[in-house]
Amino acid sequence: MQDQDGDNDLSELQIRITDENDVVRATRTDQISGQQYDPGTITINPDDASYDVTSQTYTLTATVCDVDGNSLTQDTQT
Repeated sequence: MQDQDGDNDLSELQIRITDENDVVRATRTDQISGQQYDPGTITINPDDASYDVTSQTYTLTATVCDVDGNSLTQDTQT
């Protein structure tokens, strides 16, 4: 992720995973400081440790924010 308005002020990455029934199963928020953010591999565990994560399609929603209040959200199904 990279700040597109040039003022190097990314502030937060929010990740949410929902199941086929649109139930939120996992969340993660990372604080960012600067123009670029490359977390490498991110491991996200279900919020409910007893939840069976097999045999479903999930939607990963990533939102990145900057200190000016701008944000960008992208969904990916897997």
